[in-house]
Amino acid sequence: MKDLADVIEWIEIGNKTLFSTAHVKMTLYIFENSYREVQGGSFKQRRRNLPLEAPLLDAFPNIFKNLIRFVQIKLLNKKSEIRFGLVIRPTQLA
Repeated sequence: MKDLADVIEWIEIGNKTLFSTAHVKMTLYIFENSYREVQGGSFKQRRRNLPLEAPLLDAFPNIFKNLIRFVQIKLLNKKSEIRFGLVIRPTQLA
């Protein structure tokens, strides 16, 4: 959990010091792709994501424990894949 918190903190520092001059913002996301079998042997896919940003984590302090538990359950069931992604978005010019 500490490693994930460190990564989020480093991204926030990078947003304030490096990326603000380039007018971009980076956000770490966690993505879940789950699969469910439907008739005929085909699968239905569902995608969910959650941005991991300092304001979100400050507002919900127990989110790390819940997130780790969620990932563990999903991986043990072997019907989901969990991915992390770094999303880069332009910021508005002032």
